[in-house]
Amino acid sequence: MRLLPMLLLLTALLALCCDHARAQLSPSASKWALLAHSEVGPDRPVRLRFALAQRNLHLLEQLLSNVSTPTHEQYLQFWSVDEVDALVAPDPAHVRQLTAYLKQLGASEYRLSPSGCFVSAALPAHIIESTFNVQLGVFAHGGEHIVRSTAPYTLPEELGGAVTAVDFLSDFPLRRSKEELIAKYPGDDITPPVIKQLYNITATGSYNPNAAQAVAEFEEAYFYPSDLSTFEDKYGLPQQAIEKIVGINAPNTGYLGEASLDVQYIVGVGTNIPTWVWSQRPFDLVQWAENVTHTPGAPWIHSVSWGSAESGFSKTTLNQTNIAFQKMGVLGFSVFAASGDSGTGRQGFGTCKSFAPNFPASSPFLTSVGGTYLENGEETCVDFSGGGFSSEFARPSYQDAAVATYFTNYSSQMPNSKYYNASGRGIPDVSALATNFQVVIQNSWGELSGTSAATPTFAAVMALMQDARAAQGKGPLGFLNPLLYQWAEVGTDIVAGNNAQPLCKEGFPAVQGWDACSGFGTPQYSTLFDLAVIQTP
Repeated sequence: MRLLPMLLLLTALLALCCDHARAQLSPSASKWALLAHSEVGPDRPVRLRFALAQRNLHLLEQLLSNVSTPTHEQYLQFWSVDEVDALVAPDPAHVRQLTAYLKQLGASEYRLSPSGCFVSAALPAHIIESTFNVQLGVFAHGGEHIVRSTAPYTLPEELGGAVTAVDFLSDFPLRRSKEELIAKYPGDDITPPVIKQLYNITATGSYNPNAAQAVAEFEEAYFYPSDLSTFEDKYGLPQQAIEKIVGINAPNTGYLGEASLDVQYIVGVGTNIPTWVWSQRPFDLVQWAENVTHTPGAPWIHSVSWGSAESGFSKTTLNQTNIAFQKMGVLGFSVFAASGDSGTGRQGFGTCKSFAPNFPASSPFLTSVGGTYLENGEETCVDFSGGGFSSEFARPSYQDAAVATYFTNYSSQMPNSKYYNASGRGIPDVSALATNFQVVIQNSWGELSGTSAATPTFAAVMALMQDARAAQGKGPLGFLNPLLYQWAEVGTDIVAGNNAQPLCKEGFPAVQGWDACSGFGTPQYSTLFDLAVIQTP
């Protein structure tokens, strides 16, 4: 994963900033420049998204724990999307309150999200300014222009209790970095045959739609289907086209590196597994999750190679995204996110004030994937493998034993505690190869590195597990982590490497058992087959 697409493509989640009453500008606002003479015409329509207060969120989190914990009587008893929507549905009175207010403000139309938890509407600029006590301006970053408020907004009393946030008003997208991990990194060149040999993957899928896999692409990350065909031909793989593209794939207009890497390796490792590509313009995981969960027949396995430092997101964004991941887990979806390509990460300009873990990898409600490199037949945790401890989310109980052992047994090797929150959610959970992946783009071959390479690789292995489970009449595994930490292994334990970065100089070591560089290590097909297919109901 790069910084943002975890290929080091810094991009961004549409922040859902705002607490009640007075909101805050999202931390990413400083990256955008207010243009001179950027007054927004008073009648210019500006589209906003209103987050309605959801109900029973404490029950949603408990339900996720129930269906994900192997010892619970409700284990793997997933709910339908209609049942989940009904559980957390906003109070109908709040929906009426909001829609009536929007009509009063002059909204000609509004749209309810598939879950019914969000309402989008376009309002004239002057109405927005007077209603939310803001001044709108045009901001620029990297050639892109957006309309946002120049200061935090105030939520009007008429929406009190009904609305928790107004999106696209004082929240600013993080933007993708131009830096990419395209240099030669330590270790061997990586191809599908190398991965399959190292991880002892001898099985292929059976084209079972109940074992489908998907990659998520954002910010005009596209691919050429012909490149996938060329890739398959070079490595002796079956000619397997993408089963379905949700959204737009316009390779003549977008960035090709991330999507090409994702597609070629999730297909190349998950051979004969139906594969979808989920493409949307904004890096908005709330919108993505809403779309996935409300699409009939959507794959159970999802790989997300995008993210950025937790500190770049508002607390409302972090919270809303975590709720979305909880819903996905209750429905039976497994989400794998790249842990980042900055090792421990760093906060501070020209210095190291603290480490900076990545989100969504730091979410307690998905599986975070770190990275290794291969040399002389051995894997080592690569120094850019995102790892550490969340500054925003407490350590979930499923991690307690593994993290306690790490700190107890290797206390002398830990970085200075002033740099990180030792009680936070630890990342990554697992790892896979992440350097020197051979990729073809428009018939030109090159290599890309990052945990954005590791993530579709690990996800594909789990899709093969799901295919084998489906053949035995078993269903999806859903949110994997409680089961994963019960296993306390996935195949190969990585015991060498450290993710220290320049300026901070200290990092987390890879050691026996779970660690904050490689998690539980990298997959072995036979180990996971025994654990996920044979032993798990």
